[in-house]
This record gives sequence, C-alpha cells and structure tokens, in this order.
Amino acid sequence: MPKLFGTTGIRGPADTLFTKTFCYQLGAVFGDWLISKGKEGYVAVAMDPRESSPFIKQHLIQGLASQGWEILDEGVIPTPALTYFVKQSPSVGGGVMVTGSHVTANLNGVKLFIAGEEVTKAHELEIEQLFNANN
Repeated sequence: MPKLFGTTGIRGPADTLFTKTFCYQLGAVFGDWLISKGKEGYVAVAMDPRESSPFIKQHLIQGLASQGWEILDEGVIPTPALTYFVKQSPSVGGGVMVTGSHVTANLNGVKLFIAGEEVTKAHELEIEQLFNANN
C-alpha cells in the first residue's frame, strides 16, 4: 500500500481514497493504536462542511466503535476547536478530524489526535505499519 500520511494527516480524492472500507479500516486501526498507547474513554470526532465529510466521518466512527470506543460526535467545528477539546477533556483518549483544509473540494482528509495534539511523524509510521499489517 502506498504511504498513508502526507505533510499533515491523510489526504486524497474523496471518492476513491475515502471509500467505506478504507474509512472503516482506518477507524479500526486508529482505535486499536490508541488502545496500545494506554488510552481509554472516548474518541472525539468532528468534520468540516465539505460534502464528502459526513460519509467519511460515519465510516470512521464505525471502525472506531468496532474496537470498543465510545464516540463524541462534535459535528462541524474548526480543527483548533477539536484540538482544544481533546486537550482539555481527560476522558477523551483521542480525536479524529475530517477536513480537507485548503485543498480543492473533490479532495478530503483526516487528521488524528492523541493527548491534545496531532499525531507525530513517529506515530504516523506506527499507525501506517499497523494499517498495512491488518489490511
């Protein structure tokens, strides 16, 4: 599988990269990875207002739930609001932001958070290796 993460998060064509299966698998892998880091509680999930975001969010949530995570659906909020919420909420083990940020409307993206910060490059490598081993 090609590299998942780019400069910031995972980005690509909303209709071909972010399929139902891919989003579910990504959610499940991220949920499993959070557990491996000793996290528990909730995962906060939010999105931007792009047309493709609800579909992506729905299937990420299903994947997270398959690993036993309870979800706090934060709806449509800006990325810094999710970052702040994850950082300030001790019962939140991680966060997922569905956002294409500044890319064109046919693209979208996913940013992953732990401990109130976007995952590091080292974390991305761990998640990518887990994803590739399980899919």
